[in-house]
Amino acid sequence: MKNIVVILVIVMALVFLLIGIDLVMGYRIQDTIYTAINPFRVMELPELVLLFLFILFFIIRLLSSFFKKLKKTVPTKN
Repeated sequence: MKNIVVILVIVMALVFLLIGIDLVMGYRIQDTIYTAINPFRVMELPELVLLFLFILFFIIRLLSSFFKKLKKTVPTKN
């Protein structure tokens, strides 16, 4: 529970920092909140490809560990 609170505090601090930097740069408050809420709209194609690859890598590792555990727990018939 403590870890979740720490993570949420860090995320909130980073979002406020992002909004503050955008406001100092002269963007409107609506634009800064929009980019903070929906960061994928401001990402370029290479960034989206890397994000997709990281998610795909995570899913593949998760599935491989799941199938390894499943293979260990299921008894084989002779």
